[in-house]
Amino acid sequence: MTNNHVNKSLLGTYKIRDMIVDIYFSPKVIETYASDEEIYKLNNIKDFQKADFKNLENHFENIFKIIKERVLEFRTYTMYFDTIEYQNIELIWSSGCDHELKLMEVDVSYSQMNDPKYLESIAEEVNAFNEAQENGEDMQDWIEKRREEDKDSSKPKIIGSVRRQESVSVTIERSTSAASAVAGSSRANCAFRGWPDNYGLGPGRYPY
Repeated sequence: MTNNHVNKSLLGTYKIRDMIVDIYFSPKVIETYASDEEIYKLNNIKDFQKADFKNLENHFENIFKIIKERVLEFRTYTMYFDTIEYQNIELIWSSGCDHELKLMEVDVSYSQMNDPKYLESIAEEVNAFNEAQENGEDMQDWIEKRREEDKDSSKPKIIGSVRRQESVSVTIERSTSAASAVAGSSRANCAFRGWPDNYGLGPGRYPY
């Protein structure tokens, strides 16, 4: 992974059966898989100028193949939220489809779950929730107070409780979509909302 920052997103065009698939890769995804040389080229390339991004294109092709497998598995071109893993990195993808145009548009972004500090903050919130519950506090009031105190923070936020003894329902609000995932826990019954950094694509590229 490079420390350089990318100042634009990239589009890759592929095909699934008779459907054209346009995939928009977010800057953070590009930074994750591109070489330093490719990032330099990308940030300095002029409009319509050709450049060699063979290494990055290979990564994009592999990511597309994973998404294609999911599309064929779920038998749908519309996906509101799904996570995939490529080279031990979790990515998030969502898609919309125009069947008349035979066009599927896909957004691929970087998951905040790759950040160990973010995972630690989830564990901290679960522990705080459990402690408050054991102390007999009114959990709805506790949740509202916690949300108000941390409303400007990017860390996960508890938004409610669910009646499940063996899992934690996690709701993550992103710049591109709202998403639900499940994280294992032996005790806690709570739901989270977090606000990750904006690794979304350009305006108007969310095909819903």
